[in-house]
Amino acid sequence: LAAIFYAVAGGWRGAARAEMGVPVSELDLVSQYVFTYYATLLMVMGDDINPTTRDETIYVTLVVLVGSCVNASIFAAVANLVAQMSASSALHQRKMDGVAAAMRILKVNDATARRIRAYFEYTWTRHRDHAGDLFIGSLPYQLRSRVSCLVHEPRIRQCPIFANLDRKLVAALSISLSPEVYLPGEFILVAGYVSRCMYFVARGRVQVIRKREHVGAASSAADSHKVVYEERRDYLDELGLFTDSRPALSARSLTHTDLYKLTRADFERAISEYPAPALEMADAVHSMLQPSVAKLVSKRIYEVLQREGPPTIIRRVSQLRSSRRSSTGVGEEASGRATGVR
Repeated sequence: LAAIFYAVAGGWRGAARAEMGVPVSELDLVSQYVFTYYATLLMVMGDDINPTTRDETIYVTLVVLVGSCVNASIFAAVANLVAQMSASSALHQRKMDGVAAAMRILKVNDATARRIRAYFEYTWTRHRDHAGDLFIGSLPYQLRSRVSCLVHEPRIRQCPIFANLDRKLVAALSISLSPEVYLPGEFILVAGYVSRCMYFVARGRVQVIRKREHVGAASSAADSHKVVYEERRDYLDELGLFTDSRPALSARSLTHTDLYKLTRADFERAISEYPAPALEMADAVHSMLQPSVAKLVSKRIYEVLQREGPPTIIRRVSQLRSSRRSSTGVGEEASGRATGVR
């Protein structure tokens, strides 16, 4: 625009006359560019530059009209963005007002109320109240399956049990994941309590607490009470999907921790919908896990498929279980749960 204006009004004096009293065309090249650019900027913003000829007046009029449209578009976009941000903030504020009112009615003590507010503030600041997960849940099944698989597949395949799993079954498991948030210091797992869930760590640090294992008779009674601390950032309690044995470990969050939970019911529903990949998983675990753990995992998968699978799969499961019984027995669940999958 500045170049066109210079061509149209090469002798324009408007900005130069007050300073030098000479036409712009008589200035050096840098000064010409500065004055014409400044004049064009004024025109775009709607200011008057006092054109002196007919051509200058026509050109200035056109530029002012174009500038008015551009300014209107920019202001409308900014106003729309501010309105959307204000609407989201207002919705969250109404939610927090409802939480505060509920805590007053229930007479929640101050310490618990602070943790509740901290939880809601974190979910808003970090996740916008889990807007992403709500969006995925609003999609039709095919799109929900595809998007969930794209988001969660790397996380699921971190576990050796699911490392080589068919992508259809991975997608079915991805749909079933539900988000959970733990504040610093909260326990996710407690030793001696059955969870029936598996957790995938999306963000944060988790500390696993387990008893120290001793070999031989030299270990003293005092040593038997010592514990080992281990930090995990991948997954927790994978055997909770396969057994009701009480875990011998606890887990607590060291920071604000975002987890995705897979329940046993959702896992069993997924493998009953995709029995062929589930059978492949039951066979594959024997080559990647400890024998006692592999027997535990395959046994549970066989039981679910025999109970809920189609007739052809049920016959196939019966054959596999018979062949495995002939070679080796099924291990005890408690020993498998204590060993763990790593």
